[in-house]
Amino acid sequence: MLLVKVGSDYKSCDKECLVNQGEEYNVPIDTAVGPAKVAVRIANYNGKNQTDKYFELNGHQSDGVSIQFQITFTEDVNGDDVIWGNDFDKPIRDMLPYGTSIGLKILQWIDPTVDGDVYADEPYLYGKALGSIPSIQEKSAWGYIPRGQKLLNLDFSKPENRKQFTFKKGHTYQFDFYTPYLSLGSDLAVKLPGFELNVEKYCRSQPLRYVLKVKHKPLILVAFSPA
Repeated sequence: MLLVKVGSDYKSCDKECLVNQGEEYNVPIDTAVGPAKVAVRIANYNGKNQTDKYFELNGHQSDGVSIQFQITFTEDVNGDDVIWGNDFDKPIRDMLPYGTSIGLKILQWIDPTVDGDVYADEPYLYGKALGSIPSIQEKSAWGYIPRGQKLLNLDFSKPENRKQFTFKKGHTYQFDFYTPYLSLGSDLAVKLPGFELNVEKYCRSQPLRYVLKVKHKPLILVAFSPA
């Protein structure tokens, strides 16, 4: 079973986030740009609540995970400055299988904003949040977000569109990162078209961590590790 912890910086990612607790559940945290809420849903979860009604919603039947969060911004933030992705505290290069470079190319084909270095001493893969997170909307009431709903319906894979967008001070935005390419339930694996990577061995030595940042400043961290 996976234990999920959330926080707003690397030293205090220690709030337990229960999995598959329904539409109303969330964990509140304070970030550098305003108050936030976080919820995590995992399909076929190996724990108390094995699923969530979320995965019965139209378009989500094939998704393996949902990381939903909400931020009420206390300052204006340019859309191009917000990034989302994975990072690690220790190297993983010795555990990466043959063909990893092909998997990275597939990932960049799916999300052209992704960049990083998985062979570094502190490996990372970040994309632009506006391009990497499939559902984002301005919404103050917490709850499920309609699949695929994007702000202004713009193509945020284009830098000019991201730079023209501002997360506005005093406004509340909800984000839902969901994907069919990550399984954290009965098995722990990245499953891209033509490439599969078992991530269980990485979780044994350090968490599988998702991070939302403004430039280099962490806002929300979600860490998965064996219980």
